[in-house]
Amino acid sequence: VWVAGSAAVAPLDAYLGEVVGALAALEDLERTSNWRAISDTTIQIAADWKTSADMHNEAYHLPHLHPELSGRVDLNAVRQTPLGAHHQLDFGVRATDETVQNVTQIHIFPNVQITLHPTRAMVLCHRAGREVGRCEFDEMTLKLGDAGAAQCRPERVVVDSAQARIGAMAAADLRATEQLAHGLLGADHDLALHALEAGIWHNHVQLDRLLFGPLKQAGGGCSGD
Repeated sequence: VWVAGSAAVAPLDAYLGEVVGALAALEDLERTSNWRAISDTTIQIAADWKTSADMHNEAYHLPHLHPELSGRVDLNAVRQTPLGAHHQLDFGVRATDETVQNVTQIHIFPNVQITLHPTRAMVLCHRAGREVGRCEFDEMTLKLGDAGAAQCRPERVVVDSAQARIGAMAAADLRATEQLAHGLLGADHDLALHALEAGIWHNHVQLDRLLFGPLKQAGGGCSGD
């Protein structure tokens, strides 16, 4: 369900733009009627929603933050594709049987992410919290089920990050998000982004345009180091 807070907005397809074609091109979405939601969790974390979105908008951290992925993700094969205001990230994860599972992330500006694995999917949303410096991280997980089977949406669970019962990788992401947010407190220096973090740069350029209008390019960007 997509909700607009104003009547003066473009139609959804127009807003999504190139995302519509990108989603239509994905093989797995031909089976969308078979997806079944198996969990629906809102996690309250000590970080700004933009920091949370940034943390999930790149593949650079995967083999470094997650030991279980060390040697299984080829960072040189990561593909980053701007889709207008949005962004797509594609990479492969080598399984134990040496097959490569393709993972696609569609980042819908400013705060929604759809992650597609061969047999499961996640819909993530990063929302401003009720207190400054906190946000709510929504994670809905779906799995492929039997065609025609009855659907029963799971009850949403709302927890603090310390109480969240999520997988080891998601837990590591949330811890890193809170640590990054703490490290950025009071920071007045420029941050250097790796080329594999181009999605973060792209998202912030779109935020600047939304808040301040078209801006002249004034340097910055991502390095390859």
